[in-house]
Amino acid sequence: MDDLKTGRLGVHALFCVFALTLAGCASAPIGGGSQDADAKRFVARPDVAGLYIYRTETIDAALKIDLALDGKPIGPSAAHTYYFLDVEPGRHTVTSTSGNSDSLDIDMEAGQLYYVWQEVKMGFLAARTELHRVDADEGRKGVLESSLAAARLVPPAMPAPTPAEPMPVAAASVAPPETAEPVEPAAPSVPAMPVEPAAASAAAIPAPAPMPAEAPIAAHVAAPPVPVVPPPPAPPQAPAAEPGTSAGTVALVARAELHDQPRSGSPVTAALPAGTRVKADPRTIHNPGGDWCYVTAGDRSGWVLKSALPD
Repeated sequence: MDDLKTGRLGVHALFCVFALTLAGCASAPIGGGSQDADAKRFVARPDVAGLYIYRTETIDAALKIDLALDGKPIGPSAAHTYYFLDVEPGRHTVTSTSGNSDSLDIDMEAGQLYYVWQEVKMGFLAARTELHRVDADEGRKGVLESSLAAARLVPPAMPAPTPAEPMPVAAASVAPPETAEPVEPAAPSVPAMPVEPAAASAAAIPAPAPMPAEAPIAAHVAAPPVPVVPPPPAPPQAPAAEPGTSAGTVALVARAELHDQPRSGSPVTAALPAGTRVKADPRTIHNPGGDWCYVTAGDRSGWVLKSALPD
């Protein structure tokens, strides 16, 4: 009786194992032949990492073992199948689930390839799985022995190519209509100031025409050409001079040059030493060259700097 019970229990256990195996059996979806050939060139995109997960054991060949990346399903594996995924750079976790669950963390860099072997072991009631990271030589060998499975994960999109900038089209140059440039009106000419005729002596400087007492004297002499500046009007009657001196004369306090015009660049007609007595007009003309006074020294007349006269 006990043997019969034991036999029934054994049949029941075998039936359970057979049912579990049927429930877990499935073929992994296989990818296209061109995709399999492309993946076996082992070339990674420069902007992402390439991940190979392969399974080579024939134990429980028809038993599916689920794979996931960072908790997202990749798909079931079968004997002699592999997955190839383009993965964003960074740390990722690969998970394999059967009678147990095993995980593997990998830090991935762009432009690099990574290989994971999904090992399958016999278990008491179900197969067990374990993940191993392997080197490139061992990983390529396992991939070449397997067929590509179609992953459920959507790979990262390829970077969109930068559109080429359109070449600029040179527009036909059209010369603008010629227009007459405006002509500025000519500046009015400055009439020359009248000059008195020269004195009888060849060395004498012509005396300028007298100006009205109330007329202002120009304070600025323009740049050349400079009109001839008339001398100031005759000074008022000076008081009687002291004995030995002429009426209305003063003695120069410094050496002075006698110019024919009240500016520094005008011709010098005579050099008067300090102490020379001159008859000076009390009014002055101011310009950038200094303050000028019209004086008469003997038979010579002209302009000297006011600094040569006493205050």
